Amino acid sequence: FPVTIFRCWVLADGFYEWQVREGGKVPMYTHLEGNKPFVMGGLWDVWRAPNGSLVRSCTVVTTPPNALVRPIHDRMPLILSREAASQWLDVEKNDGERAQKLILAYEGSDMRCYPVSTRVNSPKFDAPECLEPL
Repeated sequence: FPVTIFRCWVLADGFYEWQVREGGKVPMYTHLEGNKPFVMGGLWDVWRAPNGSLVRSCTVVTTPPNALVRPIHDRMPLILSREAASQWLDVEKNDGERAQKLILAYEGSDMRCYPVSTRVNSPKFDAPECLEPL
């Protein structure tokens, strides 16, 4: 089963990164002003595992951090502008080399971040409290 990787969008209204501080890692929630949704550049594929089953997988492309995220982490998701999002999916006009030129840190003047509860560390906990500032 050949592996073919496709570009995709991953829709979000925020993301978490963990900042190393004295006493441990602190989850930080980053979002756009007004909690506006945004598009992250992603890749997906379907491949065959050693046991023969098909595996569908997806990943978010990351970039070096912008000025807001840099004190928190050494990378951030690829956040695409409306124009870049269209280009990201247009494989006929944007081959791999051209698509790589879209992989830039989002400028971020309209981004905000704040610490949240460590309860976000557990995938079993999924509640509005995950977004509440500490």
